[in-house]
Amino acid sequence: MHHIDFEYTYKNHDTTSIRAFYDSNNDLLILPTLFSLYTSVKGVLHKTEQKVDRDTEEVKISLKEVSVSSETIYRYMNELSGFLSFLESQFQEKALNISLHVHENASSDVINYYINEICVKQEGRSSTAISKVVSALDAYYNYLALAHIAEHKSIYVSPTCADLAKENTRKNRAIKYISKRSRSLMLRHADCLLDKLILRCGAELGLRTKENLGLRYHDFEYGKEKRLGIKSLIEEAESNPSKQVFEFYLAAKWTKHRRNTGGRSRTLYIRRDLLLAMNEYIKKERPSDASDNALFIQIEPLVYGLPIPENKGTTVFREVRKKLLGKFGRSCGLDVNNRYHHLRHTFGTEKFYELSGGDYRGLSPESAVMLEVARLMGHSTNSAGGSGNRNFKNPLLVVTRGYIRSCMELEQLEAI
Repeated sequence: MHHIDFEYTYKNHDTTSIRAFYDSNNDLLILPTLFSLYTSVKGVLHKTEQKVDRDTEEVKISLKEVSVSSETIYRYMNELSGFLSFLESQFQEKALNISLHVHENASSDVINYYINEICVKQEGRSSTAISKVVSALDAYYNYLALAHIAEHKSIYVSPTCADLAKENTRKNRAIKYISKRSRSLMLRHADCLLDKLILRCGAELGLRTKENLGLRYHDFEYGKEKRLGIKSLIEEAESNPSKQVFEFYLAAKWTKHRRNTGGRSRTLYIRRDLLLAMNEYIKKERPSDASDNALFIQIEPLVYGLPIPENKGTTVFREVRKKLLGKFGRSCGLDVNNRYHHLRHTFGTEKFYELSGGDYRGLSPESAVMLEVARLMGHSTNSAGGSGNRNFKNPLLVVTRGYIRSCMELEQLEAI
């Protein structure tokens, strides 16, 4: 399932954004597309209201028309896309017998299963996020009910899942996606070029704190092959001004090791501006007489000439975070629970969002987008335990859900 957003001009020459929905065979989904057209042109939705008759104590349901902004409509369309993607995947896996083209016949039980079991329990959405899902699906099925296409649906969050959503809110208080504004503030308040680069390598290359040691200054040999060091890449950039991205081989010895296995080598794609910032650091701060081949070298008297410690990213992040929280409070966009690893998570989130074209909600762990992000991050693409073994969690499934949550945070923080 996918969608296309386009500009639509109607009779009074006003222009609005319309979303056309398609299934995986590129066949148009007429009803949700008409819903998008109706809400965007009219600027209204219909909410369910329940009132208890004082005499009979009978609950009466009515639909109230409310005006909504284009931003709200856009968010609702995103939530509807997520639900339709869920229905299509469930039908393809034979878990549901409802085709995407007759989704108007989905029962309240199916809709509420998606809200409670998928959105709350599996994806870990907060109370605020889950209320948007409920409001979006309520508005859509109310539209179908008013058009006499479907019966009114009873859509709700169960008491148990409402409590769980509150717990999710508490757990997710420290948002793992660090906004561009917060990153810019961090760079402006870092003490030196080295500290700025450490932060940028987390956010722009997806490095773990230890992996900063894997950036080598001179060329090196690994796996019986010669690998280009940062110095050679800088020389290549100087001789080829039009080239914008340079490849660096991050050797497995510097990456994360799992139990009974080694690390995983991967290619880093360094943008020209980051490479030039590394060159500035080399010229201004890196000791010219350093004998170690690490790019990042310490200059303090007792450790002069030695490579930075493995936890350098952690300490730099902590110091800058403390500085920003002291100066700006939480308006800086950071929380005391944010840490260096969240910069790596931010890198993965932005790649996930970019490669999906913003249409990320229906992506599966085996999607091309997820596999490419896994490659860039150095994650395993092996589903531990096999999909048929309920005693094991599919690690890619867990990671995928995490990125879906973070993409929602990205859209909110970057006002997309």
